[in-house]
Amino acid sequence: MNLTIIYGTRPEFLKLKIIIDTLRNKCNLNVIRINQHINLTEDHGYYDTLIDIDEMCEDRINNIGVNILNKLPQYIKNSTHILAQGDTATCFYAMLTGFQMKKQCIHLEAGMRTYDLDNPYPEEGFRQMISRITNIHLCPSEKEKEYLMEEKVKGEIYVVGNTILDLVKSYDIPITNGNKVLITLHRRENWDNYREYITAIFKLAEKYNHIEFYFLTHPNPSLKKIIDEINDGKINNLKIMDSIPHKELLTMLSACLFVITDSGGIQEEANFLGKHIYMLRKITERNAISKDKLTIVDQNNIINIDVGEFKHDRGYEYGNGDTVMKICEVLQICV
Repeated sequence: MNLTIIYGTRPEFLKLKIIIDTLRNKCNLNVIRINQHINLTEDHGYYDTLIDIDEMCEDRINNIGVNILNKLPQYIKNSTHILAQGDTATCFYAMLTGFQMKKQCIHLEAGMRTYDLDNPYPEEGFRQMISRITNIHLCPSEKEKEYLMEEKVKGEIYVVGNTILDLVKSYDIPITNGNKVLITLHRRENWDNYREYITAIFKLAEKYNHIEFYFLTHPNPSLKKIIDEINDGKINNLKIMDSIPHKELLTMLSACLFVITDSGGIQEEANFLGKHIYMLRKITERNAISKDKLTIVDQNNIINIDVGEFKHDRGYEYGNGDTVMKICEVLQICV
């Protein structure tokens, strides 16, 4: 097997890190990074090829596609299999390239759905299109397998779990339920309402002044300016923070009461660590998570979040940290 692994952003690299570590000396492996997150530092020494894109291009999604379709073929001409994780734009265009070149396409995190093409946009559309040209679907849970079976997609379908839990498990971080709340807010579809979200989060922190709120902010200067305009420094229990390394983020997550987020991956991590999730989105594609562990809220009802008692049972809907071994079994790679 000549396997090429392709990723485009930091969260996707983190989900692929243990796979790369495991397979590096077990098969003929080529790792390609699509250079979307230019300041990504965790992956030094992990990728063999870097494909540049114009991060500042106004038509960013089309620009990603043009660059991948033009530049990727020369790097995968000797590959037999293409494994892509995402982001979804990177994954779709990588799979399309592989499909056109008659490669075996492997989709990691296959089958996640909202069936609402606007939420999340454009991820939902990309995911549905990827599934039509995939040869091997690696699903995070039984729920995604059900979706793919109902859609009558071609190819082999396997439930393997989510690789991010392998990484979380490797950190061996103790779980506590401290007097903290972790907040992240970054999704592009929320930017138009960013000021309302921030205002509501500040009011929530003011309401529960006995709890420490840690808000990890997006690096976008326009969004940071909104926070600076709202933050008058009078809410002592709210700490504004820049992004932090993944292990440090998981250490905070493992010690909090609950998390307020619009992130995809944090849903899986929080559920695995037994934390309730307040989701700042209209809908989620992580549908395997029990409804009593995930509550969808918006800028109008954030203030109604209840900080009372939660069940802190760990969730294993996306596996228990042995996903990489299952993937190796599917691909018939001995480790």
